[in-house]
Amino acid sequence: SALAISYYLFRKGISQKLCYMGQDFKKISPDERHDFDQYRRELSRMSFDKQNRSDVLFAEALCDPEVLSCRVMILLLFSVTSETESICAELNDRGIYLIIYVVNEDESAVHAMRSDERRTVRAILPDGDLREVL
Repeated sequence: SALAISYYLFRKGISQKLCYMGQDFKKISPDERHDFDQYRRELSRMSFDKQNRSDVLFAEALCDPEVLSCRVMILLLFSVTSETESICAELNDRGIYLIIYVVNEDESAVHAMRSDERRTVRAILPDGDLREVL
């Protein structure tokens, strides 16, 4: 899902930066001097560790001036918790519009968050067609 969204933005010429937790907070972005395949290879080196909880990622992101200078942020989540809602509200209060994709087999997981004038929330089924979502 992250790769598909990133490729969509790349093809539209939209500047982007992907943030994730590896052993530490990481930010990568496609470079217009190179083709997308080089960026895809860099993305493929990402690893996900159970120890890297979303609260740690959000705490790091909320301290990063480059992240906080964004006007729009796309969040790719696997679940929605009260903590997630709190972080999203804080990002909205800082003037960042959120596009939130919740990847979950249970579409009702997305109902914990509602779209409004400060955010768009969509469900992505793990085996769904992303063309219908983007």
